[in-house]
Amino acid sequence: MISVSGIFSVTFSVIFAYVADVTQEHERITAYGLVSATFAASLVTSPAIGAYLSASYGDNLVVLVAAVVAVVDICFILLAVPESLPEKMRPASWGASISWEQADPFASLKKVRKDSTVLLIYITVFLSYLPEAGQYSSFFLYLRQVIGFGSASIAAFIAVVGILSIIAQ
Repeated sequence: MISVSGIFSVTFSVIFAYVADVTQEHERITAYGLVSATFAASLVTSPAIGAYLSASYGDNLVVLVAAVVAVVDICFILLAVPESLPEKMRPASWGASISWEQADPFASLKKVRKDSTVLLIYITVFLSYLPEAGQYSSFFLYLRQVIGFGSASIAAFIAVVGILSIIAQ
């Protein structure tokens, strides 16, 4: 399940990009703080709710609730969130079929090699996020297997970390 969650880890980047598109420059810091606090609030509540549902009704309900929330999120985005790119800035090919050359995720990486500053930034960001991703993937397993935390203890730990994140925001 953790490996599948990596597919959705780009949420932060997409939301912060959307916020940058729809807010004035002087309002962005406040907007970024609100978005970060919202993520932290979900970090507090989601594990606690998941642990309660799992203990009371089993893991299947937790997966079902997560799937329903994801589908509702997708529907909300498709139906209620407007496109952030102004119409005059949209490419002429907007809505046309995409060619394989346009869909190549590695094409932009080829361009990065040409600018040493951008390449250095890419490498720095990659190397800074790599251990963080490893920690997220294994820390809670470590708490359970080595320290002996149960589901409720892990949920409480995540809640405390989330509350501290909200305060920091």
